[in-house]
Amino acid sequence: VKFTTLSGNGDIGTWSSEYIMADPGGGDPDITFPNDPRIYVMDQGTYANRVYIVWTGSAGNVSDGTESCSWCAYADAPYTSWTTSFIDRNTGMSLYNIKRVNYLLTLGSGNTLLYIYEHLDYSDIEAGTMVGVDTRAFRSTNGGSSWIDDGEITPGDGNYYFFPNGATSRDLSNNRDVAWNYFYWRTP
Repeated sequence: VKFTTLSGNGDIGTWSSEYIMADPGGGDPDITFPNDPRIYVMDQGTYANRVYIVWTGSAGNVSDGTESCSWCAYADAPYTSWTTSFIDRNTGMSLYNIKRVNYLLTLGSGNTLLYIYEHLDYSDIEAGTMVGVDTRAFRSTNGGSSWIDDGEITPGDGNYYFFPNGATSRDLSNNRDVAWNYFYWRTP
């Protein structure tokens, strides 16, 4: 991760030093093959201006087909120190679940994070027997330090719910936040 700032007249400043979230090439035994990194900046609430990066990958110390994992890293200004938290491993609708697409949403004036990801579900990882593609959510109410499994968003009916994405809006008539999630759907 590197960042820079804009001056008052729109000039780009000097890029920061590099911060490495996960270094599988550097011998990190817990993270291999980081994939699909996404960045998000909290715009309100207790954690306003906190920068988040989420990604999927594999647990380096596991090789039985259940190694698919998720992580979150975050930093507050001046962004010189980052904290990494583990979200989960192999959670999905089958014995073997491979995470792909992932992103963050916020609810409750920025104090609740939703981590949402697509997982490909396999009954036999070696044979490549895919039995569904679903979308699941985890929730954090403490700025990303820990995560709670909120369960499946898609119905887990064996169909394929690919490439999820989402947004949040405010329902002013009921004074609540609404999380919108959408995906491409097809039968196997």
